[in-house]
Amino acid sequence: MAALKWGSLGMKQKINSRGRAKYIVTISIAVIISMVIVGVSFSICFDKIAKMVLEKDIEQMEKVSYYVTQIIQGEINRCVELMDTSEEVFHDVRDYDVDEVVRYLGTIREKANFKRMGIVDLNGKSIDDTGSVSVAGETDLLVHIRNNEIYISNIIGVSDNIIMAIPIHRDEEVVGAVWGQYAVSTISDKIEMSGDSYRYFQIIDNNGVYISASSNVNSFAKSPNLWEEMERYDFPEGTTIEEIQSNVENGESGYFHFTYNGEGRYVTYEPLGINNWYVFSVLVEDYLVDYINEIEHIFSLLLTGVLICVAIISGSIGVLIYRLISRMKEKNDQLFVKNSLLSMLIKKTKDVLFELDFQKDQLRIYHNDEGEEGDCEIIHDFSPENLLKSGRIRACDYETYKGAYEKLRRGESVEPFVIGLKMAGEWEYSRVHGLTISKDYLVGFLEDYNEQMHRDMKIEEITEKGRIDLLTTVYTREYFIEKLESILNGAPDEAEKGVSALFLIDVDHFKEVNDMLGHMIGDRALHEIGEKMKTAIKSTDFAGRLGGDEFVLFIQNEPDVSAIKAFAEKLNAVLTLNYLAKEKTITTSVSIGIVIVQEEKTFHELYEMADQALYEVKKNQRNGYKIAEK
Repeated sequence: MAALKWGSLGMKQKINSRGRAKYIVTISIAVIISMVIVGVSFSICFDKIAKMVLEKDIEQMEKVSYYVTQIIQGEINRCVELMDTSEEVFHDVRDYDVDEVVRYLGTIREKANFKRMGIVDLNGKSIDDTGSVSVAGETDLLVHIRNNEIYISNIIGVSDNIIMAIPIHRDEEVVGAVWGQYAVSTISDKIEMSGDSYRYFQIIDNNGVYISASSNVNSFAKSPNLWEEMERYDFPEGTTIEEIQSNVENGESGYFHFTYNGEGRYVTYEPLGINNWYVFSVLVEDYLVDYINEIEHIFSLLLTGVLICVAIISGSIGVLIYRLISRMKEKNDQLFVKNSLLSMLIKKTKDVLFELDFQKDQLRIYHNDEGEEGDCEIIHDFSPENLLKSGRIRACDYETYKGAYEKLRRGESVEPFVIGLKMAGEWEYSRVHGLTISKDYLVGFLEDYNEQMHRDMKIEEITEKGRIDLLTTVYTREYFIEKLESILNGAPDEAEKGVSALFLIDVDHFKEVNDMLGHMIGDRALHEIGEKMKTAIKSTDFAGRLGGDEFVLFIQNEPDVSAIKAFAEKLNAVLTLNYLAKEKTITTSVSIGIVIVQEEKTFHELYEMADQALYEVKKNQRNGYKIAEK
């Protein structure tokens, strides 16, 4: 009997061994299949992310290219408009009086930052700002001027200079032109991109010659001509130089990729809108490759963790089937492993998890700093008022956070929003994502938004620089008019908050400052006037320079007309200034024409009224003001 029992036990052990082997094989196959599926899924996802990163970077290149285009067009248009405005001073110049012409040209050249300026008659006789007289043969400039057209040349020789010219009229007939030699590098310097940036741009004329060849260390440019330069490149995606040239000749935008000496570049190109010039924006491929490799590294770590998790979970299921008695222990082990893996994954990202408990009035933030375990920060009373008071959020983000907070209190869902938060003593920009679990409980994460915010701020900075007059630091003529027109066309209730007025300001005795003390003192005077005007106005008001020594102010939301008068008197006092040089002293003041905004009018209509009032001030006593009559 004992032998029988022993034999039966041996048979059971054999069956159990076979069953164990079968379980092990089944689980192993399941684990391998799961790993293959997970691996393929991760590979597909990674390829999609890499493609998306490339598309986003190209989209960013197009945005940068657009803003570069706007800056260049704006600068060229500014120069042309200044020349057009200044063209009137040559109407009365008879027989090209050299001294008078040189004086006029010098004044205009300093204002417009031209390298040289001159005037030319229809026979090619030219006088420049040094007094040099020359005679040229038939040129494209003369052809355009005779046709009463503005002329902008391509690059002159091997320099980066271009020629701009506008017709001079006398008795409504073209008698010559004002021309200026301008360095394109002056515009390029205004577009702040570092010399080692992974993005850079180049500008070509309609012959392919570089108008602005990038000094970036990543640029391959050796030849002065783009089409000659591109002969050295390889185009692995099938793009041809002829195809790119055809698009440029037809004024079309495009995109291509090329390699040279084992290095790649992604390029977008689009027309500038001037003489069929083009801007080529370039992205260094190595930057994109490094970025994608970093993502691939994170994916590899994530994939490894997931595969380990799959193996452990699959193995644990088999063990649970085989060893029911250790189920609780194994479950605890699995939970520990999952938490550990989650902690590892969180530390590989810059995102921060959080929980909102409205019932307990608690906000728990789970920081993912290296080397810290269970780093959970608990904030009691996370209301907008308390976070603002404690310095956790900025005043500019208060309304955004308050709106989201009140919606969540009502149990409503909230779209992701960007906010600045003070974490670990430093300000961080985060996009807040939340998932409502119940009416009183919500979980979410803070997505790192610093890089995107810095990009947006950089673009805004480039845009803002184009709005400011560099000499006086007030708004340019174009942006002042644009801003004022948007207010004049705004909602009616905004105009009813108080009295608004347009101030047209002309500097008295400014010509004497320039003539007797020199243009350096004149420029200093304009700069000082601009600064004092900005200091005198409220944050809701704004100032601009129309050109020369003519300024404008828009004052809004004053209680009544007497307040407008008081401000005008203050302005007359503040802008009365003394200038001394070479033992000569000149006192400048300002004459002010004012128009009260009481009905729907355009800027030009308001300007005409203010200009008439200014004329009466200049005619009578200067250093005063007058409010235009209806």
